[in-house]
Amino acid sequence: MKSQYSNVNPGLLRYQKYAMTLHQAKLKMIQDRQTIGFSNTPTPSYHHSRKYIDEEKKQEISKENKILFKKLLSIADQTSGIPTPKPIEKKPKHLRSSSEITRKYKERKIAFENEQLAKKLIDIKPFIMKKTLDLKFLEYKKLRKMLSKINVAGSKKCSELPRLSFQQNLNVE
Repeated sequence: MKSQYSNVNPGLLRYQKYAMTLHQAKLKMIQDRQTIGFSNTPTPSYHHSRKYIDEEKKQEISKENKILFKKLLSIADQTSGIPTPKPIEKKPKHLRSSSEITRKYKERKIAFENEQLAKKLIDIKPFIMKKTLDLKFLEYKKLRKMLSKINVAGSKKCSELPRLSFQQNLNVE
């Protein structure tokens, strides 16, 4: 016949036996003290213990309230998504002199007029197109090169030739 302890760890059984002997020794010490009439813990009166319990409950409740309040504040900050603004210190209004007011007004007026002029200048098409100017210059170079190849005795130099139409408008030599 197998015993009921055959599947139990032997180390566990030793520990349980040791714990049981300690427990019995403590119980014996308590019984000895009661027989002698000596007790380490004073027995408080009913009123003192009641006050102590009430104060302890109040402290626990206030501690829990503080924790809940902090949690509520953190939740409120998270749900809004916007951090709470700090109070802004209002500075007293700066009294401005009339000259300062007129100067600021003139500055704003000049800035507005400058913007208007810039818009008009952007919208205006240029009088001289770069493409046409480049084409005429290439034509001028070709003509000059052709004339330099023709070296006829008694002919005029290139600088003495009459100016082309676009050279007269630009005053280019």
